Amino acid sequence: MLIVHESVLTEKIALLTDNPRVVAKIIVLSFTQPTNVQIRPVSLGKACVSHSQCQARDQHSRCEGGRCECVIDTPTCSSVNTRCLNDTFQCTSGQCISWYFVCDGEKNCLDGTDEENCTPFACPAESFQCNDGTCLSRSAVCNGRWECPDGSDEARCYTGIPCDVHSFRCASGQCVPAYAFCNAVVDCLDGSDENFAACERGESCPEDSFRCGNGRCRSSAILCSGLDGCGDNTDEDRCSVCHCKAPE
Repeated sequence: MLIVHESVLTEKIALLTDNPRVVAKIIVLSFTQPTNVQIRPVSLGKACVSHSQCQARDQHSRCEGGRCECVIDTPTCSSVNTRCLNDTFQCTSGQCISWYFVCDGEKNCLDGTDEENCTPFACPAESFQCNDGTCLSRSAVCNGRWECPDGSDEARCYTGIPCDVHSFRCASGQCVPAYAFCNAVVDCLDGSDENFAACERGESCPEDSFRCGNGRCRSSAILCSGLDGCGDNTDEDRCSVCHCKAPE
């Protein structure tokens, strides 16, 4: 609620009229019709300036040390364990989305924070930062097109050198985008990105990938993408920040 001090209000209105009755009437109307200010919900672990921001999203949380914390931390819900799937992006509102969407130029978080936080030289961990500081989606890395102004998204994508950490290295040494791994489309010239033993049986599933509940192995790009990429929906079952335990 926006609060206006009476002394300030009276002074401003007095300049418009010399009739004290009119001034008094305007003041009464102003205070009986308060202005409401919408509070933007802030989820666990995100920056805050007031308890009301945190409690707009979770009534059992509060703003401590500049970020939202549970009033009561538990092993299953806290600011350091929000329960969203690893390597997904946490929107300020508490929604979690695939890294594929972060800094791609389109707002995928309902509150738009997947694009608001793409600050040069301070890019979200779930995005790619070009050498010149520009923030891009990781999907741009090793896709064969220069999307960074300086071309650094393709600088570590050549056979014979280590592939960029945000890409997938084929058995032949070719570098392709990370989302290409086990996405049912052959991107590696040798087909190693769609190896049946890895993709369908989960054999030698890379550490930076996701093992579905049914044992299949997939790129972490499918997590919280809005589509069932596993076949059992386990890539979509933890895409919202947990709610804190209520005090007893």
